Amino acid sequence: MIIIGKKKNNLKRDYCLIGLSKFNYEIGKILMKENQNVTVLDNDSDVIDNLGGEFTESKSCDAVNIKELEDVDIKHFDYVIVGIDNVEKSISICSNLKELGVIRILAQAKDEVHKRILKLMGIIHSIIPELYVAENLAYQTMFDIEVEKLPYSKEECENEIFIFKLNVYNSKLREKKISSLLFLKENNASILSIKRMKKGSIIFPVSEDEKLERSDEIILIARKESINKLKESFQKNIPVNLLEETEEKEKEEE
Repeated sequence: MIIIGKKKNNLKRDYCLIGLSKFNYEIGKILMKENQNVTVLDNDSDVIDNLGGEFTESKSCDAVNIKELEDVDIKHFDYVIVGIDNVEKSISICSNLKELGVIRILAQAKDEVHKRILKLMGIIHSIIPELYVAENLAYQTMFDIEVEKLPYSKEECENEIFIFKLNVYNSKLREKKISSLLFLKENNASILSIKRMKKGSIIFPVSEDEKLERSDEIILIARKESINKLKESFQKNIPVNLLEETEEKEKEEE
């Protein structure tokens, strides 16, 4: 039986990765870097021999066999991640996990049909890695900036929301307070963080009184239809809608 380590704090969890695919391997390495307890299970003993040593625990296990999952005390893990895109095996493993009372499950899906089947089984969290990467790469080529779409479904949010990075090149924004950037509010956008390129310091969270400097690197969140407008406002020397200093002072006095 695999011994699950005691948690040192609320941020430390016990993870079980089923199937050491490229998807699960990369997730596992990130979790190890963040000092989490990571146990990997794979039915290929060669994979366990070659890569298992990089994780907290490793074991050769056929997760299609519910008895073998019981033997590793699978229900006591905080999170189980199924990294198998073979639809038949994935469904069988996820069915075993549900039967054994595992609550938190993330599953890799091969396609939308596979994802829908998992959802019907009660696996709420599933992802098609290739689709996720391809989608973000497509948007990066569209906008010519580093951009990432937030994974909300249409049922959760009508508008597509993105996080993206811009540099402040518009000289008209130099020494302007965040609170004075009316065009931000007009585009329903917010600045999440600021990186001072000269000093290398990062400002987070961002205060309304914070002033922009030339070449600041900012992270924003906004709807897709606002990205190009915001890109122009921050990166081109064009007039932008600002709250005048006199108005700002009057607002403060009130």
